[in-house]
Amino acid sequence: MLENEQLQEMISNGHARRMGHIENYFGIAQRQKLYKTFAVIAKFNTKVNDKALLFHALRPLLLKYPTLACTIVDTDYSDTTIPRPIHDFIKVIDVLKLKDFLYELPQEIKGLKQDDPELFAKLNEIVLPYADGNTLWKLAFLDDYTMVYITNHCLSDGISAKNLLQDLENEFERLSLDDDGEDYESKILLNYNSDKSIMEKLPPSIDSIVSYKTPWWYIPEYIYNQFVINYLSFASGVVERSDTHIYKQVHIPPKDLEIIKQRLKDNEADRKITLTPFIQAAWLNAQYQAGIFNNFTQVSDVSLPCNTRQYLPSGYDSDAFKYGANTSGSRKFFTPVKKLTWSIVDYFNSYYKYLFKTKRFLYNMGIMTLEIVFKNQNMDKIISESYFGQPRGNTVFSNIGLVHDSNNKKYRISDVHFSQSPGSLVFTFAMSTVSSVDGGLNIVLAMAEKTISKEKFEFIVEKFTENLLRDDIEQN
Repeated sequence: MLENEQLQEMISNGHARRMGHIENYFGIAQRQKLYKTFAVIAKFNTKVNDKALLFHALRPLLLKYPTLACTIVDTDYSDTTIPRPIHDFIKVIDVLKLKDFLYELPQEIKGLKQDDPELFAKLNEIVLPYADGNTLWKLAFLDDYTMVYITNHCLSDGISAKNLLQDLENEFERLSLDDDGEDYESKILLNYNSDKSIMEKLPPSIDSIVSYKTPWWYIPEYIYNQFVINYLSFASGVVERSDTHIYKQVHIPPKDLEIIKQRLKDNEADRKITLTPFIQAAWLNAQYQAGIFNNFTQVSDVSLPCNTRQYLPSGYDSDAFKYGANTSGSRKFFTPVKKLTWSIVDYFNSYYKYLFKTKRFLYNMGIMTLEIVFKNQNMDKIISESYFGQPRGNTVFSNIGLVHDSNNKKYRISDVHFSQSPGSLVFTFAMSTVSSVDGGLNIVLAMAEKTISKEKFEFIVEKFTENLLRDDIEQN
């Protein structure tokens, strides 16, 4: 069958479609080499580096969630002088074997511990081949118990990573296998021709259901916010393609995490306070103590991704969107946190709830969905020029929350880490957090080199850790 005929059949079957605007953004990040990979590292209490186990656990997930089995049908984007309003196709890969999803880590990486900053640095430097029939994510193993999910962010986000680890955990628990000596690594895991009749359809792109479209009344607010960030806010260094990063890790044990959660509960005003605003307040105060602000206003910006699945209207099966780049985010400037208080934490908490309620989390990325923009501009050119050579702002802060407390008896995630770098995006720091019942809270911090000194970064992390564990935070 000719390639275009097969693609047309896949479109008719619901197993291929055009990328949405948000999906295309992450495609641009790969095409223009703005971003490499992020990783989520999960340690299990039982051996999971088992090819038979992985084969039988992955197959039902690929059939139920075909986004996991997709690649991008890429075209030539080298000419950036003309608009490219029609995005590439995504499609289910014709034939998949288990080895297509496995990534063999070099021995020097395997020898590193799960909480070693050098491990995070090496994992985030991995480059997965973009499109051209390649899978968009991989599984690797540090040892028989420790699995690493690696993705280039195409058709995937932090929630997708967490969901896959949880789904695999449950599939492992369900299975009961004997070693039959079969070569599962090379065995066909999915064959489109024979499996298409039992495969679920791809969900539509989330921005075709949830409107990201920036309303005109928001434009002045957006311009003002960007002006302050670009000209009056914290800045350090400029974005380069060859940027390298320094990593640190903060670990909050389960007992201390429960104490923090109780303190949040005890200091709630009229609404529940989550960990995210508390972590942000502790982080910005640590920066203030370090004296990193070189701007007279001392304001700085924080970008907070948002899980867009929360905006799905009733009537849509949210489970169908379990996997994908279903994200958005805010980037706002804040005045300095000179003193860590519960009123500051409550302010951040209230502000983010306001952004969510008013859908402002959608509108920054929504600029790309405006016809006047994507039909008249080459988005690869616009986005790459808005990053390379630009000053780095402050922090992109990603919190994927709690890996669920499963009732599994045999297979259970005992610890988890989430790691990414700022890459060539316009931030000095990337803060990535995830927690588990058995492992507590893990925060991985990455700083672009040639921004602030390593010594000052270490001081910030030290004060940040102290802030998280403080028992003397005042109300005002």
